[in-house]
Amino acid sequence: MDDKGLGRWTHFAGLGFEFAGTIVTCVLVGYYLDGRVGTAPLFTLLLTLGGMAGALYRLLWVLRRLESREDDSDRSDTHR
Repeated sequence: MDDKGLGRWTHFAGLGFEFAGTIVTCVLVGYYLDGRVGTAPLFTLLLTLGGMAGALYRLLWVLRRLESREDDSDRSDTHR
């Protein structure tokens, strides 16, 4: 595997861990708050949904940014 392929693989693996970590963190914080306040499952559900929305937004933002970089790279390669 070349350096570019390895960098790409690690980038996408990092995105996966970031996506999962955000959701798991929100679930755990929501579970903790529900235990402290006694509102089970209110905070768990709200923070889980919020974490999923935020993680999805971040994932799509990064993928769009990566796509635009590749488009710019393709354009510069064709002009050489």
